[in-house]
Amino acid sequence: MYNNTTIKPIGTCILKLVNPKNNDKFKAEFVVVKDGTLTPLLGSKAVQAMNLVTVNYENIKAVRQGALFKPLSKETVMKEYADIFEGTGKLQGKYHLELDNTANPVVHPPRKVPVAIKEKLKSELERLTKLEIIKPVSTPTPWVSSLVTVVKPDKLRICIDPKHLNQQLKRSHYPLPTIDDLLPELSRAKVFSVVDAKNGFWHVELDEESSLLTTFNTPFGRYRWLRMPFGLSSAPEEYQRRQDQTVEGLPGVRSIVDDILIYGEGDTEEEAIDDHDRKFRALMERCRERNLKLNKEKFKLKLKEVRFIGHLVTSEGLKPDPEKIRAVMDMPKPTDVSGLTLKDSEFCWIENHDKALEEIKRLVTAEPVLKYYDPKLQLTVQSDASQTGLGAAVMQEDRPVAYASRALTDTETRYAQIEKELLSVIFGLEKFHSYTYGRTVNVISDHKPLESIMKKPLHAAPKRLQRMLLRLQKYDIILQYRPGKESTVADTLSREYLKETSDTSNTTDEIESINMIDELPISEERISELQEHTRKDQQMQELKEVIQEGWPSNKWNVPSNVSIYFDIRDELTLQNGLFIQRRESYYS
Repeated sequence: MYNNTTIKPIGTCILKLVNPKNNDKFKAEFVVVKDGTLTPLLGSKAVQAMNLVTVNYENIKAVRQGALFKPLSKETVMKEYADIFEGTGKLQGKYHLELDNTANPVVHPPRKVPVAIKEKLKSELERLTKLEIIKPVSTPTPWVSSLVTVVKPDKLRICIDPKHLNQQLKRSHYPLPTIDDLLPELSRAKVFSVVDAKNGFWHVELDEESSLLTTFNTPFGRYRWLRMPFGLSSAPEEYQRRQDQTVEGLPGVRSIVDDILIYGEGDTEEEAIDDHDRKFRALMERCRERNLKLNKEKFKLKLKEVRFIGHLVTSEGLKPDPEKIRAVMDMPKPTDVSGLTLKDSEFCWIENHDKALEEIKRLVTAEPVLKYYDPKLQLTVQSDASQTGLGAAVMQEDRPVAYASRALTDTETRYAQIEKELLSVIFGLEKFHSYTYGRTVNVISDHKPLESIMKKPLHAAPKRLQRMLLRLQKYDIILQYRPGKESTVADTLSREYLKETSDTSNTTDEIESINMIDELPISEERISELQEHTRKDQQMQELKEVIQEGWPSNKWNVPSNVSIYFDIRDELTLQNGLFIQRRESYYS
């Protein structure tokens, strides 16, 4: 009873009722008791059905432990759920890596690590061992991958090169969500949050057999991964499956790989916020229950619009993401460089030209030229690099889906052309990550040497290219060479690029932090001497120009003075005024 007393019923009966206000008739179920002194009561459902009372739900707040929930803010989330943003999580169940029946084990030989980073590497191995992410191996293992280290200003990251293992792994091909799956749910959504799993792949524990497959060499002995490492071809699909299971059954919560979207619905913004907060708290409790840890650095709370699965999800519905077409809409006006070099020539740009240019931009950024992304169709990314810019375009059925471009940083302009071209591939894939991740992507480049670099193991590439190839490990790509005339969209974008470098993200930080000169076993005085002689050597200066502008496709078009370097062109790079050829003793 409402007053905390108890009473024993003897049965139930159905009685006919009449609302005295309007004479409407109803039937209601009553509970019958022996005590004749009690007053008959109508239940809440009956009085609402008969319109005897009105319940104002918008004025009712959820109550927990006798207190009202406070409206969510970042501060309250971090305080109430601090444990969810700390430590390393682990989802239920172990993952088994399944190999092709014809798989032949591969053992990579040990690679030398620069003396300058050995202590940092040892410390990181000890840290990950303590966290039970990796474990030393003393028994024989048929598979051994190479260690690859990524040195950052404040830390060192350990990766492996599982190229041969990936070729033999069977994949589940678990489908990633598409925007079409989400659209029917968003009709009344007005408030959105996005949270990101912390070290997502490390949430997945490997079984014993699979763990041994991930064994890798270090100067301090062999180690194996106890958690799913970055770089496995089957990792994105497996993690998506497990995260879907983690949030299954939570209304207003959808996941795609690391990201989880939470949305609040309602006829008013206040209703939507209340709805959102209830759903958000339910997700937090689920994360706590299933041991899913979140990244507090990538936490967006209660926004009117968020980017999700390549679209702009807003309180007003789904909108085209302006970022997809900004590279074209903000493209600078063309200039006639060759015409201006002619005597008595004057370049004239008038209002009619402006109108024509804007009309062209409008045409190529709207249907029928611009296509909406279709997850069922093959995806192609065109990428290209000029001397000072990068361009990329997502294509389906030979029609553009999205465009992107940016200027190269001052440091990047001094990269060898092959490094610029590979950087453009990274730029295109990462810029359109929501399209390119978790599926096979054809990458089109007009730089033929990239084909051979992509086929080499990581340790066989120059150091800077190693870092770039590491960035590509999370993508399933097939790189194809096509002449520039067949990839005109990316070519145009790389020449008429946006005058900004803000999309460099961590890519530039990681790549530019590499100083290969530091890893050479020679004194600073000797390095200075070599730099001085290189500056004075005519042949070296010609070689520098060819490396920075790009090697011709065949040896006969190379200046005779540097043609002897043509066969090792993919191994040469330029840094701090010195030419460096990748050598086994210098690179891990």
